[in-house]
Amino acid sequence: MLQESAIDVDEIGAGGSTTGEWWRVVDGELCRLAKGQARNDAAIARWLRDADSIRIWEHLGYATMFEYAERRLATRRERRRIGCASHTRSPICR
Repeated sequence: MLQESAIDVDEIGAGGSTTGEWWRVVDGELCRLAKGQARNDAAIARWLRDADSIRIWEHLGYATMFEYAERRLATRRERRRIGCASHTRSPICR
């Protein structure tokens, strides 16, 4: 099970830690989260194969598997759009 954690930025300071290496903390958290996301993505891919084989979208009233995945699961494109809505200055959101 993926667990999300938060680091109290106010405790250390967004601009840098007391040792001036806040970037190490940020990098470590991003790498940890990416590994967890990769595990989740692999599990989702396995379940999507099963969902496709049983035509799950028909049981739930969707026209296609794509529509099911996009609406029901908030596919990656939608997650990125939602995530970028509050961080429009980030180059990854452009």
